[in-house]
Amino acid sequence: MKTWKKILIGSSLAGALVAGYNYVRNLNNAQNQLETLVSANIHKISLSGLIVRLDITLKNPSKGSFSIKYPFVKLIYQGSTIGSSLVVDKNIKLSAFGQAVISGIMVEIPVSGILSSAFSAIKDLLADKGVKVTVKTITAIDLGWKTFDFEKTDEIILKQAAPKQA
Repeated sequence: MKTWKKILIGSSLAGALVAGYNYVRNLNNAQNQLETLVSANIHKISLSGLIVRLDITLKNPSKGSFSIKYPFVKLIYQGSTIGSSLVVDKNIKLSAFGQAVISGIMVEIPVSGILSSAFSAIKDLLADKGVKVTVKTITAIDLGWKTFDFEKTDEIILKQAAPKQA
């Protein structure tokens, strides 16, 4: 009877180790497979600067669910950071094979940033031409037992928002 008890305990421990390994592997795969889709439009142009509205879709094509921190976003033009979003301490749950949409992330580009590095870009925007900018999305992925930093860089064409029709 003692032998069967040892076999049962050993089998249970081995099963728990295999299940734990698979769980950790699935979560690590989820971190590697996380995709971002960024859209951006000019929200407002004023004497104080330019405000860009970003909408980010985070896609989880894996079978692991996890939480991420609200993304921090930097706008980069010709190698220089011209604006960044606010830092928000908020967790967003991303379920397995799911996605989350974060709408209305505002990035302000002050006049000093426009005058120093992005004047030609503003001129193109006012002429209704698109301007190529780099959007760097930075967040942290919380797997429960470990947190990983996540960065994704996307090239987008920044345009003025289309006027709303009545």
